[in-house]
Amino acid sequence: MLNPSFSRAGLYAVQPVISLTAFHSNLTAGVRHSPGIPGASTHARTQQEKLMRTTIIVLATAVGIVGAFPAQASSLGRPCTTAPQSQWLSVEALKAKTEAQGYKVQKAKIAKACGEIYALDPNNARTELFVDPTSGEIVAKE
Repeated sequence: MLNPSFSRAGLYAVQPVISLTAFHSNLTAGVRHSPGIPGASTHARTQQEKLMRTTIIVLATAVGIVGAFPAQASSLGRPCTTAPQSQWLSVEALKAKTEAQGYKVQKAKIAKACGEIYALDPNNARTELFVDPTSGEIVAKE
């Protein structure tokens, strides 16, 4: 509740009659000690516990789902070449050079002056290769 009080200038300021802490204490005290509702405190606590459990389960599930999918880097973060695009090999040529080295190419593209090839290595493990688009040379692996 609020208690209006007037100042000398004729304006009034609103002052709280009771602090929020005291209000919360009075509110929860009434629930815990309700004489007409048997087990009121147990019921309120049980509702809070159910809400907490549900929240924890939802958050844990969300973290698990996000962590289950491996992040794929969109680029190396630096160009693989400074040569003009007219000197680059085609995506098909980069695929062929990579497959000649024993990789099974699943997807290939050129982005930010770097060939990005998603492939399986000779041990059938997923890998992302960053390839110089002028020579087909593997610059980095992830």
